[in-house]
Amino acid sequence: MDNFKDKFLNQPVLLQAFDEKSNNHIRMALGELGFLKVIRVSTHLDAIAKIKLSSLKFKTILFDAYKTDLEPLDFIHKVKEIDDKTNLIVLSDKMHIEDMFHLLKQGAVGFLVPPFTLDAIERSIISAERVASIDSDILRENNISEAVVEAVFNNFEMLGRLMSLESGADNLKKVIIKERLELFRESVDVAKSVLSKDDYVESIMNRCIESASKGSNKLTRLGRLRKELAEQRLRKKELKDKEKEENL
Repeated sequence: MDNFKDKFLNQPVLLQAFDEKSNNHIRMALGELGFLKVIRVSTHLDAIAKIKLSSLKFKTILFDAYKTDLEPLDFIHKVKEIDDKTNLIVLSDKMHIEDMFHLLKQGAVGFLVPPFTLDAIERSIISAERVASIDSDILRENNISEAVVEAVFNNFEMLGRLMSLESGADNLKKVIIKERLELFRESVDVAKSVLSKDDYVESIMNRCIESASKGSNKLTRLGRLRKELAEQRLRKKELKDKEKEENL
């Protein structure tokens, strides 16, 4: 677990946020979460230049949903041309479902909206990593069950989050939800085709129980990482509180 944790937290993260307050806040939060290599830029073109010129290979990129010096959709296409395995996470303070849908459809794998809490930032990055790792996990026989069931639940969670977003066009929202529902159904079909009926039912039941439990996702590797990081932050807070009491 320590090797996986070290590898995960050592992966370079590129943060593109034009709003200085959001940029600073998210950068500090990423540092508090334990990410050791966070590079900040203000505009989309600055981010493209950093990707091309930096010796670092950015696994995760958080970027503005609104145009700075480049349209977000063009930004996604340019990043994917450089490295199609990059995890792209959209940042927005007023994201509508139609905007989100287009960005997700073009290659973004997650989104982050205020409040930019530690838990929300951590969840968005780990969820993006989970989505990106599904294909490679399926290649390893011992992870097939976990990977395909995780795909089902990721699509289900994304469907729920999209449904909660505001939309000024009800008809468009229905179309978008319908398309996302198809992705959810496809992932269910894949799981059914890969697993036997008994394994499929058992895996789905286990994942449901896991989600309903207080320690949600703790049975997966990324879930265990989230739990460990949360416990680590709690220990740090307790130490700080203790130090304050001793200094009174």
